[in-house]
Amino acid sequence: ASYGSKVPASPQSVGSGSEDFAASQALEGLISQQTYHYRIVASNAEGTTYGEDRTFFVGAWTSQTTPNPVPYDQSLLEDTYCLSATSCVAVGNNQYKGTGFVQTWDGTEWKVFNTVPDVSLNGVSCAGNACVITGRSDDLKGLTWRLTKNTKSWTGIYQLTTPMPEGITQTNIEDVSCSSETACTAVGHYNPGSTQPLAMRFNGTSWTIQTTPNPSGG
Repeated sequence: ASYGSKVPASPQSVGSGSEDFAASQALEGLISQQTYHYRIVASNAEGTTYGEDRTFFVGAWTSQTTPNPVPYDQSLLEDTYCLSATSCVAVGNNQYKGTGFVQTWDGTEWKVFNTVPDVSLNGVSCAGNACVITGRSDDLKGLTWRLTKNTKSWTGIYQLTTPMPEGITQTNIEDVSCSSETACTAVGHYNPGSTQPLAMRFNGTSWTIQTTPNPSGG
């Protein structure tokens, strides 16, 4: 049966054998407030088998209550990353106090996990049981932190040693992306007279500055 518009999904090879196999598919282009039908179709040399029709619903955005980490207005959230529906991390800043803060989501509520004075936090990316957070100190130095968790909850945050290009005293690290706990890339810029791109690679222990080309005419 056909149900309205279709969303493309790519076939997967499951190999051979008779054991159960868990299949999944990441979909793009879904519309909120819509019910989608799907079923598993398995094919081999003997023929094709169709699974039962099943459905899932794509909900709409809802506003959540987030705590203000310090007793002043002018707090804002800058970035967030979710490992699952019940495990998210957000970073932000209180502009009045000049304080960065980290909040965590457990599927029910947001909680302030930590505050970091005299910095602004602007990026976060997570993988496995760790997140990397990027920010900048009041004296304009790019900084990074690592946030760790166990199987149940977030457990600690510590600052990483963040290198700067030779002869440079001010940098800005603007965003980070992690594909695993031992593979993260952070990007930003520095200004030795003219603005230059900055990229760094984290191996789970330390950062290494990468060579990045400046676009022609930049």
